[in-house]
Amino acid sequence: MADLLSDEQIASRLDGTAWEREGDEIVREWKLEDFAAALTFVNRVGEAAEEANHHPDILLHGWNKVR
Repeated sequence: MADLLSDEQIASRLDGTAWEREGDEIVREWKLEDFAAALTFVNRVGEAAEEANHHPDILLHGWNKVR
């Protein structure tokens, strides 16, 4: 198993990106064109996550936002 990154390493790698750290989670919010686009996006993320055997929390909220 790989070693975990330190807090400083995580902060450094997130610097200058749209990703943020909230506690032990790394999160990002997307605002899409409409509800259908948000659903399509969630499904694409879900397919990639399944292939990688990684299952992140995904939240579709409002009518066009994904976190």
